[in-house]
Amino acid sequence: MKFLYYTSLPWPHLAEPFPSFPHTNAGLDPALMNQLLSDSVALLVAAERAGFDWLGVGEEHMNAYGVAPNPTLVLSAVAALTSTASLAVLGNPIPLLNPLRVAEEYAWLDALSGGRLVAGFPRGVPQNFAAYGLDSADSRERLAEGIALVREAWTAPGPFAWEGTYYRYPSVSIWPQPMHNPTLVMSCKSAESVRIAVQHRAVMAEIYVKNREVLTHFSKAKSTYVELATADGWQPSTDNFCLSLPCVIAENDADAMALADRALGYQATRLTGSYEREKRELTGSYFGGTQVGSGTYDTLAARLEYGGVICGSPATVLEQINQATDTFGVGILGLQMQFGNLSTAEIQRGLELFATEVRPHVR
Repeated sequence: MKFLYYTSLPWPHLAEPFPSFPHTNAGLDPALMNQLLSDSVALLVAAERAGFDWLGVGEEHMNAYGVAPNPTLVLSAVAALTSTASLAVLGNPIPLLNPLRVAEEYAWLDALSGGRLVAGFPRGVPQNFAAYGLDSADSRERLAEGIALVREAWTAPGPFAWEGTYYRYPSVSIWPQPMHNPTLVMSCKSAESVRIAVQHRAVMAEIYVKNREVLTHFSKAKSTYVELATADGWQPSTDNFCLSLPCVIAENDADAMALADRALGYQATRLTGSYEREKRELTGSYFGGTQVGSGTYDTLAARLEYGGVICGSPATVLEQINQATDTFGVGILGLQMQFGNLSTAEIQRGLELFATEVRPHVR
């Protein structure tokens, strides 16, 4: 059983929701931003001490839900302050980027950390494409070819030529190459992404759970993954599956639920709701006509009922963790402890309780 500490570095200081996307940066306080970035790195380092196996950072552009446009930068700082936890870059969507630059930066982080890279290869979420003004119509194909190019650059002696459909490089020879063969992490939002994950024997992950529909889709995608892997001649383990849930740990259930209710409300009304229009507009090109999890944000009470949140005293959280791993069959459970408008002190206390009263007792 592995634990992922995941964060998107959310901005916790909004009094009102944004009227539109991209989110305006007018009036952004640089001192508060410096504090958020410093605190976020410190929390990632504290998560290793608390017993987390993976430290993960997501990627966002031009919005307050996440202020890390390149998670490799954040985890490079974390690498110098940690020694054992894997560094999970749950960003770097190749269709938005230069795949050779991704290959180089990933390899650099792996070399710097002594071989601790976990390499995420998401396609990118709709607001990413909207922020950069890019068409997402061929993004799945670009992702598939880009991953193949990155893996070739990691392992093949260079220089070599790459002549693909979407990427052409006459001479490739990256410095450095990774110290090892990094674990890959991919999404489960579409049948195509599940097939790519099986092809690379990658971890299939669901990082953002907003309602029951997302978990239902994850379970179906997991079944598809197992079927495809079996047909390909190999059997996946629970370590091939990762699920990340919002998490609040406090001294008692009432305090934890009050914090979670506040933070989930802030997330739904301040951080993410203002780019739902852009998501709907991209339904055809990005989602292929179907948007997973397009419904409203579920309440805390609803999430507690179906297991869409980890929230309570240490004893309650331990029970919920065991139930989540049993229900969803995952070997990597993400606890998103920095979300919404939770303060650094509230998150730190949760990490302390996790370290002393939860982690030692996990099955």
